[in-house]
Amino acid sequence: MDGHPERQYTSVSFLLDRAGLVRHVHLGGKLEPATPEFAAVEGRVRALLDEPAR
Repeated sequence: MDGHPERQYTSVSFLLDRAGLVRHVHLGGKLEPATPEFAAVEGRVRALLDEPAR
């Protein structure tokens, strides 16, 4: 994982919908509550949970 000039983290998280499709990628780092990034991910999770099951 060394040597890539744009890589700041060595972790990645994927948010999948009910069908298993990747709907969001968080490129690493800590998601801290009360930050705009946390709120954005939380909003995406809530929106996915509100989608009807197929």
